[in-house]
Amino acid sequence: MRLPVLEAQRFLPWLAVLASQNIDYAIVEDGRQRFLLLKRQKLPLALRELALYERNAARLRRRQLSLFGSESESLSSSFTAPAFVFAAFYFALLLRFHAFVVQSSRPWQSLGLWNAAFIRQGQFWRCITSLTLHADYAHLLGNVFWGCLLLTLAASSLGFGLSLLLMLASGALANLLNAYIFQQASHQALGASTMLFALLGMLCARAGIKVMYGSKAGQTGLLQQVQLVLPLLAGLGILSLWGTAAKSDLAGHAGGFLCGLLAGFFSLKIASGFRAWPWQLLYLLIAAAMHILAWKYAMP
Repeated sequence: MRLPVLEAQRFLPWLAVLASQNIDYAIVEDGRQRFLLLKRQKLPLALRELALYERNAARLRRRQLSLFGSESESLSSSFTAPAFVFAAFYFALLLRFHAFVVQSSRPWQSLGLWNAAFIRQGQFWRCITSLTLHADYAHLLGNVFWGCLLLTLAASSLGFGLSLLLMLASGALANLLNAYIFQQASHQALGASTMLFALLGMLCARAGIKVMYGSKAGQTGLLQQVQLVLPLLAGLGILSLWGTAAKSDLAGHAGGFLCGLLAGFFSLKIASGFRAWPWQLLYLLIAAAMHILAWKYAMP
């Protein structure tokens, strides 16, 4: 009996299904059409197993679509040129802002630094302003390099506005929580690295969910179980290597990473309709307003 394979992407999976059930087959090609040649007595079993595979594959695709909004996004991570241009533009603005702060006669750093005592007194704007300040150009350029990479990855899948808003909100939330958790902290902190670790957490959370839903049903071996937590382990490895340098704000980096994980899981619940262009523009405006209003309140 000849069974036609109507779509090329089904050819290899169907062969794997038949092989897993020890169903003998032969491959016949008639022009551009491929057929599987099966024994008549094996045909009912083959059709049943192939139908089961198609149902499971369709269920997996529906889960991926519900989580990631589009099949292409759920199956692969993209790195798009427009996202890179956007990320480069944002961090170029931070670079230009640093040059302005250095040349200004106003004490921008003292007005915007992260300070736990001041934040608990109600100066909540410092949770955002501190993210835009840097000690020197070496500090800033390191954040610009990693920020462009991480924000490009996030913007490629989430969109420009949503990725920026989640990055900023996660970094600000981490700064706020650290001010109340570490109430005895006497140090001051500044720099975009807190929200960069938030970006890292977002990407790890989304990658972990992709791995979980992309893994084949029934895989329970040690390798498959370890594979599910590889994105998180990779993120923690980067955090331990990059976020624990001398004089770095370890609490801010760890807090940013944890808040980013939460933001990454939250982003999976956002329907694809809320990632369309009008919404992306709204998210951009909200993020811009957060920057502007934070510094407006910081000014005496």
